[in-house]
This record gives sequence, C-alpha cells and structure tokens, in this order.
Amino acid sequence: MSLFIGLLAFANHPILQSEVKVGILGGSLVAGILGFIVLRLSGSKTEPERQAAD
Repeated sequence: MSLFIGLLAFANHPILQSEVKVGILGGSLVAGILGFIVLRLSGSKTEPERQAAD
C-alpha cells in the first residue's frame, strides 16, 4: 500500500518514484531483520527451564 501511495504522490517525477521504492523496500528489509534479531534474542523457555522457574 505504501508503494501505491508513494507512486501516486509523485506521479510526474520518475526519480522521486524510484527513491520512494528504494526507501520503502529498504525500510521493510531493515524492519524484518530487526524483528528477526529481537525474536531470536528473546528466545523461548524450554520445558525444563519452565519447571525450574515454577
């Protein structure tokens, strides 16, 4: 949806359209990588760790 809106906003400016595409796709990639890292670092407790915590 962001790509669609960005392309509509700069309909007559092909250079700005390219920058919008790169910015949106780059931001999505960075958000995906950071989300993966956060989930990987948070980890889930294994069954023995849960029992020891209780």
